[in-house]
Amino acid sequence: AYLARLTGAAAALTVSSGYLAGQMAVKALAGAGRFEYAPGTHPAAWLTEAPAAAPEAASHETWAANLLEHLHQEAPAPVVIVSNSLDPLRACRYDFAWTAQLPTDRPTTLLIDDSRGFGITGPSGAGIFPELRVPPSVRVVVVTSLGKACGVPGGAVLCSEAGLVEELRRSGFFAASSPVVPAYLWAFVRAEELYCAARQ
Repeated sequence: AYLARLTGAAAALTVSSGYLAGQMAVKALAGAGRFEYAPGTHPAAWLTEAPAAAPEAASHETWAANLLEHLHQEAPAPVVIVSNSLDPLRACRYDFAWTAQLPTDRPTTLLIDDSRGFGITGPSGAGIFPELRVPPSVRVVVVTSLGKACGVPGGAVLCSEAGLVEELRRSGFFAASSPVVPAYLWAFVRAEELYCAARQ
């Protein structure tokens, strides 16, 4: 509930790691459409062992422009678009303004791994979720580690639709995995002032 309020997500869920958050989300979305991967997408968000991805030489901006053009030209078909929120090696945030132009004639899911932005970027460290502007027909799913900027060994899934979080709660991934240590979460929800000072 705290993460949903912080980010503006309809619902959120915590799990034992950022990797588990990514794998749980992509497995739940496996039947949601064709997967389109941005260059350099973290393996935590891979559906298969070696997904077909955009050429590594392509910039994120070029990949996004090409994808948008392709989606508007092809016959409507469900699609899941997967990307990191930023380039961690170059400390460069990606511009997601293009997502406002995503087609509205098909089921579309935007899945973003924000593990290296959450806790630092966005309003009050809320990461990429509150900054995304997509058509109402586009479902947004953000997966993140809490262990990087927040120092909490765990991960989270943020969704624009509460139904997906309820589906994840019923999954084997969630039922069989360990939770985040409750003491860490107790401290996390009470440390807002400390995180604010650390971001400064």
